Amino acid sequence: MITCSDDKTLRVRDLKTGAVLKKMEGHSSEVRSLGTSRDGRMIASGDNHGEVIAWHGETGESIAQLIKIHLIGISLVDFSPDGTVLAIGSWDRTVKFWCTKTWQMQGDPI
Repeated sequence: MITCSDDKTLRVRDLKTGAVLKKMEGHSSEVRSLGTSRDGRMIASGDNHGEVIAWHGETGESIAQLIKIHLIGISLVDFSPDGTVLAIGSWDRTVKFWCTKTWQMQGDPI
C-alpha cells in the first residue's frame, strides 16, 4: 500500500503490519494525490504547488523529475490501463495528459 502525506512524502507500507517499507521524498509541498500503473511499475504523485513526480514502482526512485504541470494544486493522478498515459487533474478544473515514455504533454487540456 502507498500513502501520501502533508510532510511532502510518500510511504510504501506493509499491508499486514502497517510498517513503512520505503519512504519517497522530493516534493516541495504537501502531497495530495497519487496513482499507480496497473502493473505496479510506475507511481505518480501530485502536490499542492501543481507539481508531479513519477516514481519507479519497485525501487521508489524518481523516474521523471519534478514537473510543474498546473499553477495550483493537483487533485488527481491516474494512469491509462496500458500505463502509457498519465492523466493529471488540478483544482483549476483542467486535466492534462502526459506520455509516460517521453514525459511530454499530449494534446490540449480538457
